[in-house]
Amino acid sequence: MSYPLNDEAKNYNNYTIILPLVMLEYRYMDNNVLDNSITDRKNILNNEYAISEIQENLDIKGTLFRGEYWLTTRQVESYFNIERRTLLRYTNDYRAELEESGYKVISGDELKEFRYVGDTNVTNIVDEKVPRQGIFNTKAFLNLAMLLAESPKARTLRRMMLEITTQTVNMLAGGNTKYINQRDEKYLLAAYYNEGYNKRLRDALKNYVTDSRDTAKYPNYNDKVYKIIFKENSKEYKTILELNKKERPRDTMYADVLSAISSFENTIAAELKKAFREKGNIPLTRGEVDEIFMRTAEHPAFEPQIETARRSMASLDHALRKKQHNSLAGYIYPVDKKDFERFLGEKSKSLSDRIDENIDVLKRLKDK
Repeated sequence: MSYPLNDEAKNYNNYTIILPLVMLEYRYMDNNVLDNSITDRKNILNNEYAISEIQENLDIKGTLFRGEYWLTTRQVESYFNIERRTLLRYTNDYRAELEESGYKVISGDELKEFRYVGDTNVTNIVDEKVPRQGIFNTKAFLNLAMLLAESPKARTLRRMMLEITTQTVNMLAGGNTKYINQRDEKYLLAAYYNEGYNKRLRDALKNYVTDSRDTAKYPNYNDKVYKIIFKENSKEYKTILELNKKERPRDTMYADVLSAISSFENTIAAELKKAFREKGNIPLTRGEVDEIFMRTAEHPAFEPQIETARRSMASLDHALRKKQHNSLAGYIYPVDKKDFERFLGEKSKSLSDRIDENIDVLKRLKDK
């Protein structure tokens, strides 16, 4: 990916920033989302693949100091065209977040070393005679750009960052994120086992439950499972992910979600069989089945799995697919580096490649 670059550049000894001139369209979030959401800021900063593309397009450099490029407060103020007091306000108000990204204040021997890196005098970009100096690495600089509300350059940079991040995820996912869940190495077995546990539930509903609307029996209880696990029925889920009539919701679900569904459906199937036998092999009514669903959903053993499933669906869909599950808004957290690696990195693969690699394992499981 590449973007047209303008001729405007700020040069300070070892330091250059080139800003793309193009104003890019971003269809999911408006331009103010980053300064309003720490989750969305971290979802960019934790995505090493997107950060790499952003760096490549911005050509962000700085003073090479102890193996990393750094920018001084004077450079940052000049680039964003902001006053010292504005920068101080942001570094004070967002100190913990910026420090987590890499911002730090140096003093003493470290500052003296920074003033004279190698044979290059960088005092023209460092405040003279100050006992301490704030410096920003690339991530801290980008983090600040996502926070600054007063700077037009920061707004342009935010918009470009959002666009590059989306394009990077789509590219690494094979062009579309609808089935990005299948790139996880945990998905294949989770999906395989889910088919078996789902069949147990279908068979239990068929054998142990009476219903005058037999054709609607399974869809009704399938929706109950979905509502319990992630608070949406099948139709609502398909609408959010824009699935067509032939696309199966479970083919798009993450491994954690499928595992929670499998555990719940397996338990429900066993409870239906138990209640059927205790009743003298008399089919269960809808009311009796609803009670079993409710009782099972409230069992403490399922709480951790349901919490994990909701957090996975809400957070990963928000970060990777740019989809919002309103019923799970309270479960959205930043996606960490290892999860981006899981779905976008070297270990992530298409489902067909996974099947080819695991064909012997799948055959052994089928023969059990």
